[in-house]
Amino acid sequence: MNSHEQQAFSLISQKRNNAKARASFALQELYEDKDFFKVDCEIKQLRFEIARLGSQNSGFGTLNSRLVKLQEERAKVLKSKGLTENDLLPKYSCPLCEDTAVSKDGAYCVCFKRELSQLLKESAGVIPTAENEFKSSLLAKISEEAKPFYKTAYRALKSFLAEFPDNKAKNIVLFGGAGSGKTHASAILANALIDKGFFVYFTSSLALSQLFLKYHLAPLNQKQDIFAPLAEADFLVIDDLGAEIIYNNVSQECLLELLELRAQKSTLITTNLDLNSASFNEVYGARVFSRLNNKNNVIALSFNGADLRNK
Repeated sequence: MNSHEQQAFSLISQKRNNAKARASFALQELYEDKDFFKVDCEIKQLRFEIARLGSQNSGFGTLNSRLVKLQEERAKVLKSKGLTENDLLPKYSCPLCEDTAVSKDGAYCVCFKRELSQLLKESAGVIPTAENEFKSSLLAKISEEAKPFYKTAYRALKSFLAEFPDNKAKNIVLFGGAGSGKTHASAILANALIDKGFFVYFTSSLALSQLFLKYHLAPLNQKQDIFAPLAEADFLVIDDLGAEIIYNNVSQECLLELLELRAQKSTLITTNLDLNSASFNEVYGARVFSRLNNKNNVIALSFNGADLRNK
């Protein structure tokens, strides 16, 4: 169980404890009523005696009928206060698992998955989106001329989502002009993966460049902790590569190290740059250039529409 799962489990356990505490408090308030306190104590004593006799295979005599009468008396006292037995039971937030996080079939309950998804979104830094799948309605603002590119891109991203994490090509590059929908598409994919329970880390290239500088300047024993969220994420999004500050002897080397650390995991990069250009090769180096242009492991998708932010 990873840290996010532990936190989700802890939150749900707290809900269960709170529900039980509220029920216990309601019962304690009722104990201030002498009639209720007396009959409740008699019921507990009688149940203990029935259980003791049952363990000895002895007869119960009139104990069961006495218990029924006491329970009826208890119900009358509750009714006089406008209550029922159900009012004294814990009110769990999830009736399916009673706030245990585990369903009857032994699998994690939907409430656990929902809690985990929320925690993952909060920690991932992903831009919220109204959609968590690639629907045809996303094409509404796209020009007829550009629609073939977007249909191809959305279809590929939808397939990537369905196959994750067993994708043959692990990485994605979304390229195209500013405002063409690359960030929005990457956020849809990221949110959908979070909803499926995967650990996603979403960062802008500007934030990443500052992290690279921090990593470069940090003592050796601190470097692993700085890179850990990036390296351990099931899915990493680097948004707007090329917009960041380039630090000599830092940016190129750290990006290459990060890609190598994530060789067996998936990374998505959005960029306005031409990956095949000499300038890209010059800025990021031949080895980064090679990794991002590896057709066997990278799905490159074109977003060639006009600036959608103006529509």
